[in-house]
Amino acid sequence: MNIAIGFGSTEKSFEDAEEQAFREYAMTEFKAQGLNYFTKDFFQTLNKWLQDRTSSLKEAANVHDKEDSPPPRYSYYRAYLIDDANYMIAVAKFMHINRRHALSPDGWGLMQTERLFKVALSEIPLPSEDTHTQPVMGEAK
Repeated sequence: MNIAIGFGSTEKSFEDAEEQAFREYAMTEFKAQGLNYFTKDFFQTLNKWLQDRTSSLKEAANVHDKEDSPPPRYSYYRAYLIDDANYMIAVAKFMHINRRHALSPDGWGLMQTERLFKVALSEIPLPSEDTHTQPVMGEAK
C-alpha cells in the first residue's frame, strides 16, 4: 500500500481487517457447507456477504459526509468477486476520507487504494483431510 501524507497506519489497519474478515468468512462458510470446491452457490453466498458489508460501510460514510462533527477519518470500499473452482478473489477499491487533512484548504482529503483478497482452495482443509483415517507407512494397522 502506498502511503500519502495525512494517511497511514489507520487506513492500512482497516484494509487488513477487511481482508481478514473476508478470508475468515469464506473459509468458515466453505467448511460449514461441506464443499470440495467453490460452487456457484458458494460464490453467491460470499458475494451477498461482501455486498452487505460494503453497503453498510458506504451508508455510514454517507451519514458522516453530512455531519457537522464527523469522525476525523473513515473508510469504505466497493468490491466484486472473481471466481473459479479453485479461487475466490475479491477486488476491493477503498476510499479513505480524512476530514482534518492538514494540506487541504477545506480539510477534506481522500486516498484511494485497490487490493485483492484471495482465498485459494488449497488453503482450506477439505473434509477428507480433516481426519487421518489411512494408516501411515510403517504404522501398525
